[in-house]
Amino acid sequence: MKRLISSALIAFSCLFVFNSCNKKPGCNDPLADNYDETANLDNGTCTYNLAFLCKSWNVYRYEVDGADSTYFLLLEKPNLNWSFYREQTYKEVYYPAPGSQVNSNGIWTLTQSYTNLTMVDKPSDSTRTFLVNALSDTGLVISIQSAVLRKYYFKPKP
Repeated sequence: MKRLISSALIAFSCLFVFNSCNKKPGCNDPLADNYDETANLDNGTCTYNLAFLCKSWNVYRYEVDGADSTYFLLLEKPNLNWSFYREQTYKEVYYPAPGSQVNSNGIWTLTQSYTNLTMVDKPSDSTRTFLVNALSDTGLVISIQSAVLRKYYFKPKP
C-alpha cells in the first residue's frame, strides 16, 4: 500500500512538473481586452479597445513643433471631429464650407499598453500611427512624428 501511494505521489509530481513547463502563448496583460489568464507566454497579440476612446472627439488645439497652429488646422479642416467605435472603426469628419461635409473612414487599433494608436484609412489603406500622450474619458492627446512634431489635443464632443 505504501508503495502504491508513493508511486501515485511520484506520478502526480511528474505530471505537475511537466505541465508547468508547457508554455501557452497568448496575451498575458490583464489590462488588455483579449487577456488570457491561462497564457504564460506573451506572444504580442494583446489589444486595447478602451471604452473611453469609443466616442466622438473634437480637436481643440494643434501644435507644430510646440507652436500653436490650431488656427491653420481649423482653416483646412473646420470642426475636425474623430469618432471611434467599439467594432474598431473610425470616422473623421470636418466641414470645409457651410452645407458641405468631408468624411474619411477606416479601422483603428490601440496597442502596446495604450501607447500607439494606428488608423488605417479605407479603401486607400494609408496608415497613420500616433503616439498616445494622454488618454482619459475627458481628453485625448496624440502626436505624430514626421519632419516636424505634430500634436493634437481632443476633448469629447458634447
